[in-house]
Amino acid sequence: MKKSGIAAVAMVAVVGVLAGCASTPTTKGSGPDRLQVVNISGGGTQLIFFPSVVANDEGFFKREGVLAQLTTVQAGSTDMAALLGGDVQMVLASTDTFLGAVAQGAKLVAVDSDVGMTEDVCASTSYMAAHGVTPRSTVQEKMAAFKGATLGATGAGGTSSYNLLAFMLEKYGHLNPHSQVNLVSVGSATAQVAGLENGSIQGFMISPPGCQEVAATGKGEVLVTPADVAVWKGYIHEVLFTTSSYARAHPKVVAAVAKAYALAQNFMVTNTAITERLIYANYLGVPHSLLNSAFTEDIVPEVSKSGLMTEAEWAHTIAVEKELGTLPVSASISSAAGGIWSDTYLKSGG
Repeated sequence: MKKSGIAAVAMVAVVGVLAGCASTPTTKGSGPDRLQVVNISGGGTQLIFFPSVVANDEGFFKREGVLAQLTTVQAGSTDMAALLGGDVQMVLASTDTFLGAVAQGAKLVAVDSDVGMTEDVCASTSYMAAHGVTPRSTVQEKMAAFKGATLGATGAGGTSSYNLLAFMLEKYGHLNPHSQVNLVSVGSATAQVAGLENGSIQGFMISPPGCQEVAATGKGEVLVTPADVAVWKGYIHEVLFTTSSYARAHPKVVAAVAKAYALAQNFMVTNTAITERLIYANYLGVPHSLLNSAFTEDIVPEVSKSGLMTEAEWAHTIAVEKELGTLPVSASISSAAGGIWSDTYLKSGG
């Protein structure tokens, strides 16, 4: 897999104060060509983060007066360290990363909803065949078949990949994910695909095109899609957010970045052919037919139109995160607008 739209940068920061810091924006150029420089952690190697690429390649950042310095990291904890340490000003990441930090006291605000749930459960074709699983099997039968299997996650307990997979095993497979399944850390999405191909793991959960890549080898299959799981309807999976202090200090910058992402999201939905060509350039070696399927069937239906959010969506998302174990059941987080999320920046347009 090759991802050229976002430069890979490893960032390490030690954060002692969860309130974050409102770093001062810098500019580049002069006159009408003057652009606001904003450091953004734009996600990982899955298609859910592709709005970052589209916003950059199709000129939406520049249109809104922003020079986006895009980076990508492998774990939400690193995203948060970079944001709260002032190395980046905004982050596109999972809601469990966002809400987990809020629950620990971080003062954050989500300003654009990226996508709903897109993660597929992927499985070894030979393993599922040996356990009698067919396309007609129920979600419960498919997840229960993982009893005794070794499954990969992109980090130890607490990461999005780990929590989601443990949730699916427990809720639908009626398995104890800590004793009846061997959940192992494999480090990255690329390593998950490689692990299933070489047989060291029998499954994993990831957003496209991870499952599609392994399916192309004939060694894996898309076992369960989000459409198969009712709880994911109305769930916000990825959001663009910043610290509350930065948003207060630089509302026009936040509005500009949020609007660029919203424009990119709308472009992806209404200009699928152009977006697919961008995808091909970023995922060399993956058959176009598989990328097309992953994009049109899994991503497009879940892209948040214009980036707008609702109180009902946040209430459902918070409830699901508590069931996932990302949030303590006792966590008191309001789903009301103006608290942890706001559409004001999108609606103001800068």
